[in-house]
Amino acid sequence: MNYETVKAYWDEVFASEETRVPLEKSIGIETLDLALDWLCEGAEGVLDFGCGNGVTLCLCALRGTKRHVGIDLSPAGISAAERLFAEAPGAGAGEFLVGGVERLANMPANDMDAAILFNIADNLPPVDAAYLLEQIARIVKPGGKALLKLNPYLTAVQIAAWDIKTLEGDLLDDGLYLWNKDTAFWRGLLAPRYAIEKEADVYYAAHDQHNRLFLLTVK
Repeated sequence: MNYETVKAYWDEVFASEETRVPLEKSIGIETLDLALDWLCEGAEGVLDFGCGNGVTLCLCALRGTKRHVGIDLSPAGISAAERLFAEAPGAGAGEFLVGGVERLANMPANDMDAAILFNIADNLPPVDAAYLLEQIARIVKPGGKALLKLNPYLTAVQIAAWDIKTLEGDLLDDGLYLWNKDTAFWRGLLAPRYAIEKEADVYYAAHDQHNRLFLLTVK
């Protein structure tokens, strides 16, 4: 798959927005605040794959984490994350890398305490999504934590009504990639490497959209 269109899309988004240092721990959605509290408790090192502008890692730093690694396909997003951590008081160490799943292969095993995968696993082609979950389970220590947030599952009726293009099987093109699988499928995909501690609904009122959130521990 060619990620150039995806990269160009996010470069435009991050280049056009102003990234502000968060001054308090709240992300503005209670479900996500509680999930980040859970993730960061007892954690020192956090990996955010698909980190964008680095705001979520900065919110982790406000919760006491010390080491932060962010990976994103967008150079503009990574530049914004670097600026954010340079400006954020007490943010601690930040390492930000431009790239995709290939960046994970060079990371040591059992090196991080926690990982964040927000709206990224199902925005990858299936082979890359499966590789991502495999690598995160290798990089995060056994018993370490991960947050996996997924986009809404689209029904066949919605796909037809919105004239969404099918690329191959359940891989759609809604402007970006969307690996469109229901929640039961994701539970099965996670089961070999992760224990599901909790599932939650994340509601974005501005978009009237529900995301699916998994709180995971690495087996």
